[in-house]
Amino acid sequence: MFFEGALLEGGFWLYIWDIQKPNERFLYVGRTGDSSSSNAASPFARIGHHLDLSPNAKANSIARRLNEKNVTPSSARFEMLAIGPLFPEQESLEYHVVYRDQMAALEKALAKHLRKNGYNVLGIHNSRKVVNQETLRGVVRIVNKRFPPISKEPKKKLSLIPTASLRNAGIASLDNAKALLDEAKLLSENAHYARALCLSTIGKEELGKAILFALAGLDLFPDLRERLSNSDWSNPALEHELKQLLEDYWGIAVWQVEEYHQILMDEIGWENWTPISDVEWLKELFVSIAKEDPSSADILQKRGKARKTMKKYMTKVPDGLTAEEEKHAGFYVDLKPDGSVSEPNCITEMRARLAIGELESGLNDFKRLERVFKNDEDWSSLEERLKNI
Repeated sequence: MFFEGALLEGGFWLYIWDIQKPNERFLYVGRTGDSSSSNAASPFARIGHHLDLSPNAKANSIARRLNEKNVTPSSARFEMLAIGPLFPEQESLEYHVVYRDQMAALEKALAKHLRKNGYNVLGIHNSRKVVNQETLRGVVRIVNKRFPPISKEPKKKLSLIPTASLRNAGIASLDNAKALLDEAKLLSENAHYARALCLSTIGKEELGKAILFALAGLDLFPDLRERLSNSDWSNPALEHELKQLLEDYWGIAVWQVEEYHQILMDEIGWENWTPISDVEWLKELFVSIAKEDPSSADILQKRGKARKTMKKYMTKVPDGLTAEEEKHAGFYVDLKPDGSVSEPNCITEMRARLAIGELESGLNDFKRLERVFKNDEDWSSLEERLKNI
């Protein structure tokens, strides 16, 4: 054993245990400065306590953490880096607590830093105190010399979803929305209004999903295709409020395009009017959604933004629920903070029929997109028209 005599000095220290086995490595970040007394012992005094294997041991946190990892302490190699004393030992508990809290914040921040550097850090650090950034920077400079960032293998680039797959997924989403509409009607006819509303809302989400697949297939948002390839919650297709809101935006854009064409037809006369092709009509609609209205980009790029937008701006049903909240109410029993119970039978026949009508109307707005999804020539033409916009 070899150690510097300074380790015998009391006060407030930070220390890192480097614990290694042939194929495993763990770090443990600790501090001196008791929580319940004004004692701030030396790091050397902590060594024996940390690795006390006796049944009645209470301060053997390293031994317990290693046991959780199925590591026998006697089979590992230990090395300690101690930094301090950062503050001297205090005579009164009042002053001791001030420095103890500062050390707890430093301990937590240091553990977080080491985890970010790629190390497997044992334990949980729960301090809610604000860390002194200047002191932390000094500690990190010392620690980085002994524990530099571990180089990680470059993250494998995701294989992007082919356009053909996105088109097929769009068609499947629209087909599923039609099936959900039929089932919602059947449920409503048999007075199962809550479930009818739920299926109608899910049907609208399928329409929103078809929009996502179209936007990605047309590359109107640069990173959308990549994000749809993700298997975690960063995938926008898994965000319910986003799909609901996109379907609402689509309906608004459809109304705007139709209104514009109606004005043009009134100006030149219906007898001189040439019907608009699916490709031209969709080009105008996608320009409206993806280029002219920043709202779509906002909700697509910021996870959770759609939920906040629906809560704040979208029209709510009479009882103040968003579409997602209403769907939840139609599926589950909930106990409210005031002690009242919310049951699915709170969904009325009128609300169910309204939701069914919204889905039916929405499907009608997607007929052009469905035809273009299925037609290679029209899809290529739409891609070309949107390239330089």
